[in-house]
Amino acid sequence: MIELKNICKSYHSNGIYEVALKNINLDLSSKGLISVVGKSGSGKTTLLNIIGSLDNSDFGELIVDGKNIREFSDNELDSYRNKYVSFIFQNYNLIDHMSVIDNIKLKMTISYDDENRVIYEAEEALKKVGLYKYKNKLPMYLSGGEKQRIAIARAISSDSKIILCDEPTGALDHKTGIEILNILKELSKEKLVIMVTHNIELAKKYSNRIITMEDGEIISDTGNKKTDDIIEDFKIPKIKMNIKTIIKIAYSNLKLKRKRNILLALTASIGIVGISIILSISNGFNDSLDEYEKYISNKVPVIISAYKQEKSNKKYSESKIININKDENSNYINKTFINYFNNINKEYVSSIKYNYLVKLNIINKDYYELDNSIFKTMPNNIKENYDLVEGRLPSRYDELLLEINTDNSFSSDISKSLNLKNNDALDTIINKEIKLVLNNDFYYRNEDSFNKKTIDKEMYDNKNNIKLKIVGIIKVKKDKVDEVTSDNSIYYMDTLVNQVISKNKNSDIVSEQKNKDYNLITREPLSEKEKKEFLCYLGSEKCISNILVYPDSFESKDNIIKLINKYNEDYVLNKVNIIDESKTLYDMSIKIINVITTVLVFFSSISLVVSSIMIGIITYISVLERKKEIGILRSMGVSKTNIKYLFICENIILGFISGITGILISIILSGPINLVTKELLESSEIYSMRLSDNILLILLSMGLGALGAYIPSKKASSENVIRSIENA
Repeated sequence: MIELKNICKSYHSNGIYEVALKNINLDLSSKGLISVVGKSGSGKTTLLNIIGSLDNSDFGELIVDGKNIREFSDNELDSYRNKYVSFIFQNYNLIDHMSVIDNIKLKMTISYDDENRVIYEAEEALKKVGLYKYKNKLPMYLSGGEKQRIAIARAISSDSKIILCDEPTGALDHKTGIEILNILKELSKEKLVIMVTHNIELAKKYSNRIITMEDGEIISDTGNKKTDDIIEDFKIPKIKMNIKTIIKIAYSNLKLKRKRNILLALTASIGIVGISIILSISNGFNDSLDEYEKYISNKVPVIISAYKQEKSNKKYSESKIININKDENSNYINKTFINYFNNINKEYVSSIKYNYLVKLNIINKDYYELDNSIFKTMPNNIKENYDLVEGRLPSRYDELLLEINTDNSFSSDISKSLNLKNNDALDTIINKEIKLVLNNDFYYRNEDSFNKKTIDKEMYDNKNNIKLKIVGIIKVKKDKVDEVTSDNSIYYMDTLVNQVISKNKNSDIVSEQKNKDYNLITREPLSEKEKKEFLCYLGSEKCISNILVYPDSFESKDNIIKLINKYNEDYVLNKVNIIDESKTLYDMSIKIINVITTVLVFFSSISLVVSSIMIGIITYISVLERKKEIGILRSMGVSKTNIKYLFICENIILGFISGITGILISIILSGPINLVTKELLESSEIYSMRLSDNILLILLSMGLGALGAYIPSKKASSENVIRSIENA
């Protein structure tokens, strides 16, 4: 039973105070057809809305089966509207983008988990109103009478105890109105049907009880007496619209406005297309670099050099005294490592090249000392990477090999060293001589130090000199230009170093330097380490400055580096530095590509932000367009939270479609992009899409869609139910 005690309701609008209900007291039984009649503005609909909890009274109590509805929480009121009350409105209030059967099922799906039961009850309700054959039609294709019968079917399908009808026949012709009233009369045998109507004659004919209202008060009631109904235990079950129903409603609305939503999805996908293309090209470059690194791994050496201790600037001194850092770094590789390295599995190594810390006193016939920087030990894999332009390859310690640039040019140092002239034929260089002067003929004693002798004819013609001559000229092969760096140098064999050391190790300057703690040439003091290095420089012994290791393969390079790292872990005090030039180049290239990618993605992301804002605006417009739908859903017991989820879900679906669209457009564009990059860069396909990137972009698009819908969805959930229904 329902009991209304001293119900009062008033409205305030634009400074106008209007009383809608004054001290309404009613007892309503659990069955029967009760008609509420009266002029427009008498409070009939307001009374109906308060009973259905679409509106709250200012004062008084609404008691349903012993429970005061005014004390219910929002969730309990949602459950009350869903389980206890059903509405039949004058304008039907069906959701246009959902089929007839889905309109009827909607209220039940909120409270029932059994989908088969929901379908069965909906179909049975349609059969009762004689419209089963229209179950898959959209409401827009039905007549007014058919729509009202659908609304009745929706009301009776959920087995509500109370059916509230607001002018159910007001928009129908007389014949159809009679049909509707007969259905309501039949329903009133099992349920309480409260009907608001202007037609007093029909009310008298079909109603068990007539309540007449005027100016918010009950002026007559044909049956207002205490009922003898047994008060049932009033239980409010927890209800929640399941995600499947939310998705279904969202999808059906998107489908109804497919043209607008397709255009919106295409617009929103622009940012996804941009980012996808950037990431795919970046991936392509990275993949190409990976392949290139593997390709050149056995062509570019791993350089092993003496360990360099980095200086720390973390100490802070308040003192004003100069503190000169003492350099403890070494310029040659210690013997501990040399012994370790000699035992490394040589199957990983294609070739090894040693560079030595020794000065070569080389002069030319113009009595000019040549810079040691232009002289280097013989490169490996000469036949694979170089063309022999003139002469032959060296076979003796006193034979040299000249490398020229790919355009046959020379550095100024080389030209000066070999007395070359422009337009000379290359074969004129063959057999050109330079002299390597030994220490005793290059330095002279000057009291307690040594100075360089004057370079003259006597020095050049000294019989102790080692005559060096150019026997061959090489340059990088045409097809290796991109792989091998051209190095305009003069190369000598390792055996030349052995000859120099064997002749200089007992020279006067070396012998005396061993017993001095200062540099015999500059007279600067030397530490033991510095003294050792200077003796190596003078040729006292064979000191290796660095080792160039050419791996057999990419995998071999990794194994070599692992072995050297293992040495550094085991011999902390005798560590060496490792420089992987191919990896250094690779890392630098990757870093540049990543920076460019980040910048481009950032700018492309701006379009995503704009898309998100645009989606938010469209969603806001959608909220305004669908106020009626929001009101209908709220009248069925759909919670504010579920209303919010509904609009967010729509935008997530839209974001998913945008993401998929963007990825598909990117795939379509991959062909032309690969053709253009192949033509411009003369490389293989550079466009490489990755599944992980595509998934992340789709998720990003969905996330931005949800973000764009957040504020409009909050507005949707806070819409006033009555105003939504009445003003839509």
